[in-house]
Formats: sequence, C-alpha cells, structure tokens
Amino acid sequence: FNYFISEQVFDFIVDAASEPWCLEANTLPGMTANSLLPKGAAAAGISFPELCERIAVSALESDLRDERRD
Repeated sequence: FNYFISEQVFDFIVDAASEPWCLEANTLPGMTANSLLPKGAAAAGISFPELCERIAVSALESDLRDERRD
C-alpha cells in the first residue's frame, strides 16, 4: 500500500504476520496521471487538479513560514 504526506510517497508491504515494511520513501514522486502519487490521491478522493493545488499551496505556506523564521 502507499501512504503519502504532502508530496512524499511511502511504499509499504505487509507480511504474513501483519507487520508493515517500508520499501521506499520517494521524495520526488512522478506527477503524471499514471504515477503512484496521483493514484493514491484519487483513492483518497482527491482529483489530480486538486492534488496539484494542494501541493502548490503547501509549498507557498512552507515558504512563508520559512521567511517568518528568518
């Protein structure tokens, strides 16, 4: 299964004992309509345009927080 936070994707498998294992943390996931991040977002009810908007807004908010710290 995939779990995503902002624009990062974490790929997991679950073994026979129900133990999750992280396969990879992808900090630069693909952003085509067929990539895992948009597919994971779609499974969560988030459209591709909404996903792009959320990523852009998150980046802008992060940049503003960084500016306030300086």
